[in-house]
Amino acid sequence: MSATFTIVNAAALREARAAVFRRRESTIDDEARRYTLRDWEHTLRHYTAAARATVERLPESAFQPQPDDPEGNPVWSAGQIVGHLFEAQVNIFFRAIRQAAGIDAAREATELTTAPLTTHTDREDALAILTAADDDIDALFAHLNIGIDLTAQHDIEPFGQIGIGGLLMFAAIHAEDHATQLGELR
Repeated sequence: MSATFTIVNAAALREARAAVFRRRESTIDDEARRYTLRDWEHTLRHYTAAARATVERLPESAFQPQPDDPEGNPVWSAGQIVGHLFEAQVNIFFRAIRQAAGIDAAREATELTTAPLTTHTDREDALAILTAADDDIDALFAHLNIGIDLTAQHDIEPFGQIGIGGLLMFAAIHAEDHATQLGELR
């Protein structure tokens, strides 16, 4: 018997983000409720794979410091985006999930890779960071029981009262957003 799962697509994640944060007509937990633990696992793997595919095809110039956008806002390089994506996955989202699930905390992101996380890294380092992200996804989901209640509320800083499903949705929204950001680099 094969397991079925849903990859939560970008449109669904963007709509959930709008319903929760812009229109304030729902909560992150309510939006996450329709998905299973395996859906979130495959969704996070999907966006890491999408980031990897983009990193592999980006021109070398994407890994150099980027010019500011027309409004003068800084634009991150590909390496900065990947480093931030991984650091947030490990140190914010997955740490909160581990806390809510009663799982021992993982090490800091800087302990899981030797690649620099906050500077303009090259393609090789960005790919190494994405490999560490895959390993971190493996480690998290290996410890989460398939029957875990994703809706049970936990008081988790800085999120407040939130379920594991809501935390997984936050992580997926963040991963999709930065996978898209990578695709916009030239």
